[in-house]
Amino acid sequence: MSNVSSVTEDAERHERRPVHWVDLIFPVLGTGFALYYVSTIWDLPREARMSGILLSGLILLFSGLFVARFIKQARHAGIRSGITAILGTGALLWRRLGLMALIIVYVLVSPLLGFTLSIFAFLLASFAFLGERSLKRLLLTSVVMALVGYLLFMVVLKARLPEGPVEHLFDGLLQLLGGGA
Repeated sequence: MSNVSSVTEDAERHERRPVHWVDLIFPVLGTGFALYYVSTIWDLPREARMSGILLSGLILLFSGLFVARFIKQARHAGIRSGITAILGTGALLWRRLGLMALIIVYVLVSPLLGFTLSIFAFLLASFAFLGERSLKRLLLTSVVMALVGYLLFMVVLKARLPEGPVEHLFDGLLQLLGGGA
């Protein structure tokens, strides 16, 4: 029984905590991404278009739920603003600035390296920067996520993402295997 009361107390304490404007970054960016994505998929085959609309709908649904929770909590406990509320202080500030720097580098090198290699490097650097020390976990997670990204976005959805040496290699392998990219 003490477990249930502990969870309830944690939830109540969370609702009394002031929200920050920065809490809206993901729902706002997610909504923008979903709307942009839907606007770019009209030329794709029907199945891919429907999958994109479904995924975008889920993003919009969860963004809406998050905003509703934000509004409820803001009415209850207020909104905290200011630069430290957005970026944080101390270690949190440096972690956020470091991730912003990695994102900027990713955006700049993506046209040169291609989607797959640049997303692999970005994930590897991000996970290492955030404290993952197991080289096996770093490599495995980054490779798997980059390959899934390649297969989903470039092969299945035929998204127009930057191509580099990895995409050219995979396209050649798919041609040899008869899959044609």
